[in-house]
Amino acid sequence: KQWYQRRVAITAGIQMKIKKTAGYEELFGTDVNHLVQQFCLLEQKMYQKMDVLCFINTRGTKTSNEEGERRAEDPIDKLLTWHDHVTTWTILVILSANNTKVQVGLIQKFAVLAKMCAEERNFSTAMQIFSALCDVQIYKLPVMLEIPLKTTFILEDLHLIRECLTNETSWTSSGRSLPLLPPLKIYLFHIQHLEIGSALTGNKGVIKWNKCREIAEKIDCMRHFQNNVFPFETDELIQRRIVQEIHAISCSGTTVSDDNVELRPNHRYFEPHYSNKRTKVNMVRIKALLT
Repeated sequence: KQWYQRRVAITAGIQMKIKKTAGYEELFGTDVNHLVQQFCLLEQKMYQKMDVLCFINTRGTKTSNEEGERRAEDPIDKLLTWHDHVTTWTILVILSANNTKVQVGLIQKFAVLAKMCAEERNFSTAMQIFSALCDVQIYKLPVMLEIPLKTTFILEDLHLIRECLTNETSWTSSGRSLPLLPPLKIYLFHIQHLEIGSALTGNKGVIKWNKCREIAEKIDCMRHFQNNVFPFETDELIQRRIVQEIHAISCSGTTVSDDNVELRPNHRYFEPHYSNKRTKVNMVRIKALLT
């Protein structure tokens, strides 16, 4: 009961804030394909602003308050902040819905948007939206038990994509002739896994050149991600509206709750069942998409 009362109070505050600042209805009024294309181009511009050298020795990046100003100018931190804003924007838009029917519609729209971004190999935006749909504040909503079966299948596919991106590293070096935008956190995870795995020097101070070469090849993949551009036409008006909309909500000072953490989804359609024939077919299709 206390959780429900707290939910009602939080939702009321979010609705009042979004009514003053948001125009997401106009944004979703545009064609979904066009919206996906502009998300791809917008993310691509942000990735192209990063220097490949920023990814060297990522575990040595300082996080103290003394380095606050320097980190604020770090392109990696800027992109990570943007990704957090997209996730927060998705959560707050869904929570701002007045009734169950509207919430179901918004969840469907965001799920389709994430799926289409993944099909265009923009896994960055796809995983940001999927992280919001897996957030505890969205997952606990009663409306999640009423979403259509087609939407739950989309969420299951997105869950499989995240599992493949996290557990496999072949996608970072395959398909270099095609445009691809990786989830930055997962990409940094793979780099740090190589850096932390073992020392770069042996017992006698001998440099492990094979390990250094492996790290360099992994970092060099970002150059291919930057050079392979999407063949879409730029719509500055839509891109400006996307940025304004996301910043208006996620940077407005509205917070969902103190315990806003992402949980592993345990809904029966979220969790992949590898004995299921459909899931096996989807795994083959998703791995083909990553190569």
